Amino acid sequence: MSTVDEPEPNLYERLGIRPTATADEVTAAYRRRARSLHPDSAPGTPNPRALQEVIAAYRVLSDPPLRRDYDRRIGATPLGRAGFSHPRACLVCAGAGQLQTPCRRCAGAGALLTDSPWLQAPRPCPGCAGRGYQDTGCGACAATGRR
Repeated sequence: MSTVDEPEPNLYERLGIRPTATADEVTAAYRRRARSLHPDSAPGTPNPRALQEVIAAYRVLSDPPLRRDYDRRIGATPLGRAGFSHPRACLVCAGAGQLQTPCRRCAGAGALLTDSPWLQAPRPCPGCAGRGYQDTGCGACAATGRR
């Protein structure tokens, strides 16, 4: 379970790839990491939590719409309309007053895996209500949307 003080997990780091990786590279990295962590093939003591995290990362990064949303969220994309700019709008949030930041509990996936070691079923993340992101007030403009 994640706490507020922990740094946000990065799905690309979980798979050991760059954010510019192709779909084939994502799949290859997933298979390599899953094989190294799977209880049937891992040397030593298996780590089921690490395997769950790799599976959750692959579920997001292998689905183009989910990956696009995740990439946008980790870049803290503003809630305002793309390309809209008011002369007195905040440069950080583009006048929206809020930023979408990836949920720390689910790393932007919107779902967590159940704790059962036999059947790993996704369930909506209680930290973000399944959205994958949390709205946070912009610190640059004190959530006013103005400079």
